[in-house]
Amino acid sequence: MTPLLLLLYVSSARTPLTDTELAALLVQSRDRNARLGLTGVLLYRDGNFMQALEGPADAVEQVWASIQRDPRHHDIITLMESTVQSRSFGSWSMGFINLDGSCAPQVCSCDSREPIKLDALHDNYGAVALLRGFRDHFSIGLRPA
Repeated sequence: MTPLLLLLYVSSARTPLTDTELAALLVQSRDRNARLGLTGVLLYRDGNFMQALEGPADAVEQVWASIQRDPRHHDIITLMESTVQSRSFGSWSMGFINLDGSCAPQVCSCDSREPIKLDALHDNYGAVALLRGFRDHFSIGLRPA
């Protein structure tokens, strides 16, 4: 099996996105990812993104370069870039979880008024585990687009 590239990053939107803007971004991302053979998941909260992209290295790098040039993003931080043997999000061209409006128990600390700061994660593998936890917990609510 050909190794795949897994890229995990966080970024902030220059301005918070509306539901309509998020929906348009998802349609565009899902179409592009399906065309390029990429899978992954995107979390959004309070204008911040955390995304895992996985697939053929050249396709991941192409999309990554596009994200870095996208004027909607700033404060982009690569948490992990690693070769993997299998996909973690294989059925999702782009799984999506909008964390605005409610606080899922897996996202919040014990006090639901203090959400975990996704962009403050220091353990890169812990970040991947967090995304896999979202995948497992929210699979019922996410369409595998």
